Order: sequence, then C-alpha cells, then structure tokens
Amino acid sequence: MEDKKMLRIPKTIKTKTEFFIGFGVAELVKTIIISAIASAFAYIIYLIKNETITPVFIVITSATISVVLFTKNSINFSLFDYILNIIKFQLSQKQYKYRKGGNDIYLILEEKKK
Repeated sequence: MEDKKMLRIPKTIKTKTEFFIGFGVAELVKTIIISAIASAFAYIIYLIKNETITPVFIVITSATISVVLFTKNSINFSLFDYILNIIKFQLSQKQYKYRKGGNDIYLILEEKKK
C-alpha cells in the first residue's frame, strides 16, 4: 500500500479561479441566477408601468447586492453564510435544564421568561 503524503498549499495560492479576491466562478453563477430572477421580475414591472427606470434600478441593485452577499472574506465566509449561521443559531435550542433522577439524567427544555 502506498503512503499518502499531505501537501500544504500556501494561503496566497488560490485553488479556484477568482475574478477578484473572494469572488469566483461559484459566486458568479449565484449572481447570474439572482440577476435572471430579478430581470424577470423587472420585466413584469416594465409591462405594468411602461417605464424603464424602476426595472433597471431593480436589476442593478439585485446584482450589486448579490455580489456583496456572496463575496467571501479572508476566512472563507460570505455575508450570506453569516446570515445563515445567525438564523440557524436563533432556531436552535438555547437552554438545557435538567434534573437528576436515580441513575439517569432527564433533560427538560424550558424557555427562559424575561
């Protein structure tokens, strides 16, 4: 059997193609998908209002916001990842009250009242 050696890649060498720091092909695809959805929505608004400034503003704003949301920082986290972690934390259980009974420990979930 062959021994596999671990190869350490320096931080400065990128393993994926990036257009600018933290924004690569995966983030570009997400931005294109959001922009396509916003364009469809903007086209519907254009058909209703018959003006161009609002739909153009919607498409440009959605593209800009998606770039900001999906650009990763130095620890490989994006704003979208932070928002998902906040939501996951808010939905998780916060308190674990317990009472000891015999040899077993019974967990009782209680919400803290303020």
